[in-house]
Amino acid sequence: LEDSRIVISRAEAEHELLSLQLKNLQKTASQSGADEAIRGQVMEQATLLSEHDVPTSPRLLCEDTTAEALGSLLAENGGVIAMISDEGGIFETMTGKYSKDHLSIDVYLKAYSGTVPLRVDRKGRPPEYVERPKLTMVLCIQPDILQGLSKQPSLNHRGLIPRIAFVIPESLVGYRKDDPFPVS
Repeated sequence: LEDSRIVISRAEAEHELLSLQLKNLQKTASQSGADEAIRGQVMEQATLLSEHDVPTSPRLLCEDTTAEALGSLLAENGGVIAMISDEGGIFETMTGKYSKDHLSIDVYLKAYSGTVPLRVDRKGRPPEYVERPKLTMVLCIQPDILQGLSKQPSLNHRGLIPRIAFVIPESLVGYRKDDPFPVS
């Protein structure tokens, strides 16, 4: 993580330097009229700046996210992320909490096996491509949430529910000691 901070800091400094150089060249070009040599330098510098990437800080975990944001997180993190939560709200998001009851599970389906590329093209933002998306999900959800999933047949028909390994421990209700041993 420390190595990534150094790489990111250097990339940000380089990006800022390229940006300042471009501004200076643009200023010179606007003052000198239509000097083709300066215009060529401006275009060259603009190309350099557009090709210079500043990496983002690596993320290992996410929790409450939309499908689109999850796709972006996968793209920004080499195609790998883990979703870990002690709540089941993500299933509400999948079934349309933010998208007017529109099922949004493609990213989850593709990230299950990691063998199908994820390609996202949206207006207003650059395209995202993840060759082999991989998502690990560890969710501790209440039984009511689990029962609610059975009322969403599209989750089953589209293949999301069969891809999840549900672990349902035996309930301890009724098996607790009324008078447990005191803590030492």
